[in-house]
Amino acid sequence: MEYLVWGLSSPWAPLIGAVIFSVSTYDLLRLIIRGSLSDSEFIPRLVVSITGFYFGYRAYPDSYRKRLAARLVVKERDRQLVHQTEYDPDLKLNKLCLDGDVYGISSEVDVALRSAAETDLIVEIGAPFQLPRSVHQYRVLLLKANTNASEVLFNGKKVRLESDLLGAPLPTQVRLSRTSFFASRCTNNSVLKIIEDTRSKTSTPVFDGWKSLVESGGHIRSLESNDMSNEIGVSTLAFTSDGDLLLIKQGPQNHRNSGNLVPSGSGSLDWKDVIRAGPSPTLIDVVVHGSERELREECGVPDHVVVQSHILGFFRDSARGGKPEFLSISKIECTVRELRDVRSTEGGYTSHREDLHFGGLSTAIDDDAALRKLRTFLIDHVLDAEFVQNNQTSPQLSYQLSLLICSISGRHPVEFRGADGVFEVNALQDLKSANVDVTNPISQFLLQHLRSR
Repeated sequence: MEYLVWGLSSPWAPLIGAVIFSVSTYDLLRLIIRGSLSDSEFIPRLVVSITGFYFGYRAYPDSYRKRLAARLVVKERDRQLVHQTEYDPDLKLNKLCLDGDVYGISSEVDVALRSAAETDLIVEIGAPFQLPRSVHQYRVLLLKANTNASEVLFNGKKVRLESDLLGAPLPTQVRLSRTSFFASRCTNNSVLKIIEDTRSKTSTPVFDGWKSLVESGGHIRSLESNDMSNEIGVSTLAFTSDGDLLLIKQGPQNHRNSGNLVPSGSGSLDWKDVIRAGPSPTLIDVVVHGSERELREECGVPDHVVVQSHILGFFRDSARGGKPEFLSISKIECTVRELRDVRSTEGGYTSHREDLHFGGLSTAIDDDAALRKLRTFLIDHVLDAEFVQNNQTSPQLSYQLSLLICSISGRHPVEFRGADGVFEVNALQDLKSANVDVTNPISQFLLQHLRSR
């Protein structure tokens, strides 16, 4: 058996198979023409001929891929390309640059999602995603280029968003389809990858992720018109019943944000989230279910503990070709002491949990004062420059916290963009003395949670 495995992996395997097939077939035909072939001789010669054909047929693709991979080189494009490219104007998304990341954001979409009705965004299932031909032939090379040495890969079933969100009114239906973890690595995570053939006489790459997958007419494409996996990312900021904000330090096995501080629960939707969200679910139902699943896994929330969540916002991650991300906030009906130790359950993906105590809110103060207290805590502690630097806060966490602060104030991060879309985080300091909006859905959700003790 080991000789067969060696033979199939040998660069000479296709030639060996071709020789065996040719010689045995020639001998078989020669005896048939002569009429001197007996039944006892026919079957062994036929088996040898078929074996030679199968040997060469199976070995040739592997041999070709190995020879091809030996001369192909994967390179990375300059990330400045992401900063220079805008979204299609019809998408009504504003570019926001934050600590190297670039997001496509919309205040209209965020406001509409927070007030979504039960008849909005009903899920319609589309056909499973297939890798485009330009990616499929280089999938092994791209997957290897997008994988850390310490990662343990599992090709889980993920959820693809095929519909664009353009603000109010929200569409009645959105199309979701099944994709995979590997498909996302080969498309969204490969948009800045180029593959060059070292034997080619031209300097044109054989694969250019940005040109083939992302850009069209100088703009980032809509979700409906691009050829990427576009698996839905989710993250939530969670508060406990004793007044703690939970944050997570990512472990070494994470491909992105390894060692960084991230939201309480973050990851991507699994296909089982669609199934378990109930019959005829809405997009909000699926997102909330997936966010709470990630929260339970990463913060060690026991299964019997009640978790309630509310959509906070949405953005598209430009560095991953406009991958869709949904943000939310959650309340956990238990104290920090009742949570499990997550280091043993998330093995390598979660380093540890950071519990930031703000003391909760007394029912003795009014709604306005309660929201001001929370907003001041978030600005002075979590978004403080020294805290961000010491804890390596991820850009996504900074944006999600900023979005929460702005929501409490009746504002939006799009209002704090400077030149070239750069987000001026320090400008949020001015919101400490601004009015709060106690009537919006986010403020109402926070007040209900912070006072349910």
